[in-house]
Amino acid sequence: MIGLPPPSPVDKTPRCLELGDEDPVAKILEAMKSDDESLKKNAILCKQCDHVITFPEDLITINDRFIHTFTNPSGLQFDIQCYHSAEGALVSGKPTDFFTWFKGYAWQFCYCKNCGNHIGWFYSNQEDQFFGLNLATLKGDI
Repeated sequence: MIGLPPPSPVDKTPRCLELGDEDPVAKILEAMKSDDESLKKNAILCKQCDHVITFPEDLITINDRFIHTFTNPSGLQFDIQCYHSAEGALVSGKPTDFFTWFKGYAWQFCYCKNCGNHIGWFYSNQEDQFFGLNLATLKGDI
């Protein structure tokens, strides 16, 4: 059996950062911020709060189209794009097929996970699911 070397002693002496030393926490936070900003450059964002909703590579065609224009029972018109996934969206409500815009699919509301803005609908059936996102509520590479 091969023995392991004894553990190195841990220096528990409190120390202060010297003037000119980099604050490690600030350095990590800055790196996270720059990663977040580079992520946002290629993302589709909530227009209200800039939260990342999805990405252009998740765009899909439904019924051979990327963009659909629909009018709801109240007469409001929506231009929507369909996405395979939308990690920044929160799906809410019981699925319903009432006045569905996609035959054979039930829908639920979608909200921005960060600010709660209504950004579209989640469609599902036994075999498939997708997000129909309202273009008026998004910004970025749409």
